[in-house]
Amino acid sequence: MSVASAGLVAVFGSLHYDILVDAPDRPRKGETVTGFGWQPKCGGKGGNQVLSAARAGDPVRGRR
Repeated sequence: MSVASAGLVAVFGSLHYDILVDAPDRPRKGETVTGFGWQPKCGGKGGNQVLSAARAGDPVRGRR
């Protein structure tokens, strides 16, 4: 099968929405530290596979 006749890429996997918090130091066991900023990040094995296939030019469809 040539690349031009390839079909739709279907991915069955997870998509995660993470929140990364900036802190002055890593907490030690049992310690609580106060964060001062945050960044949203998307990930998960399924999300990464869909993104990679789309960047490669393949038609993709995700399923949860």
